[in-house]
Amino acid sequence: METGLLRHYQDTDIALWGSEVCRTYFATDKLTFGMSELPPYQNGTVDPGHKDAHEVFICARGHVLCLLVEEQKYYELKENDALLIPPAVGHQVFNIGSEPAVIYYACAPRP
Repeated sequence: METGLLRHYQDTDIALWGSEVCRTYFATDKLTFGMSELPPYQNGTVDPGHKDAHEVFICARGHVLCLLVEEQKYYELKENDALLIPPAVGHQVFNIGSEPAVIYYACAPRP
């Protein structure tokens, strides 16, 4: 890539994980970057994790719990909190707040 690449919200690739709407902004051979939106009091399905990739969640809006399945441990995230998820660890997001939640995520190397 020789220059920057702009991706508009309406041009993202969309996937549905339970009630969670996931939008992929970029997926290169080195990383994946996207966002998810989750209505109040709803949850996404379990993501089984990524064999060789670390994943970072940043809660941009709302109040969520993220379950790391293998640990059976919940992590609470509010606005501007971040969570690092190790490779091959399943995870699931729950919106425990009364407003829509927005989470940005990045995986590297690309899963």
